[in-house]
Formats: sequence, C-alpha cells, structure tokens
Amino acid sequence: MTAIDDIRDELALLDHWEERYRYIIELGQALPPLSAEQKTSQNQISGCTSQVWLDYEVCYNEQGEKKLHFWVDSDAFIVKGLAALLLIIYQDQSPDFILSFSGQDILQKLGFAEKLSPNRRNGFVAIASHIHHIARQEADKQEVAKTQ
Repeated sequence: MTAIDDIRDELALLDHWEERYRYIIELGQALPPLSAEQKTSQNQISGCTSQVWLDYEVCYNEQGEKKLHFWVDSDAFIVKGLAALLLIIYQDQSPDFILSFSGQDILQKLGFAEKLSPNRRNGFVAIASHIHHIARQEADKQEVAKTQ
C-alpha cells in the first residue's frame, strides 16, 4: 500500500468535501513554519496564486541511498494543506520514486481533479512540479557521479 492509498483511505472516511477540506487544512497546520531564512525568492514557487515556499536537503539512508527531505510553507491554509499531502507522498523518498508520480497522477488517484478549483489544482501541480524539478536535478547529479 502506498502513501497515496493511505491518504485516499483517510479521505474516504469523511463523508463530505467540507470535512475533507478541513482535514487537508489540519495537515497543513501540523507542518512547522519555515524560518525567515528559508522564505527566499529562490525557494518561492511560481505558478501559485498564494505565496508558497519549498526548501529541501539531500539525506542518505543507512544503505547510502539518496533521499530528499522537504519543508514547505504557504500563506494560504488550504494550499499549505495540499502541500502537506505532497510531503506525505514524497518526503524522504529517492529522486526516482518522486519522479514516478506527477502532480496530475496524484490529483487523479486522490479524486481531487474535479473537486479543486482551477487555481488550487494549478497550485498543487506547481508545487509537485517544483519537487519534480528538484528530484530531476538530484537524479542527474547521481548519474553524473556514477559515470565518474
């Protein structure tokens, strides 16, 4: 079972979309805020109506496999919650794993494609795309290191 399946199961327990939105907002509220040093223009995500910042670091597990750890913050509760959903799926995963699920894939699997406003859908995809961009850069670095 994947994190996407777990989220879908959690959301299925909630009868109405209002309750699901509340759940998503609570996920965002549980995230720690980013520090002022992390809220830079370099970490700001374009393509979102609200302000969103994403920072990350490269970590390695005990087997020496590269993993990516993310921090995210937003000035909008629902956007921060949607970003929290992405972190549940992508947090501490390898670049290759992250690249295996696009934002559009996740929207479809969670049943959000029809339920979110176009602005929120675009924001969700923009955050996922930014995470993918980071994962692609780190995967490329890994490939270069293997050839040297």
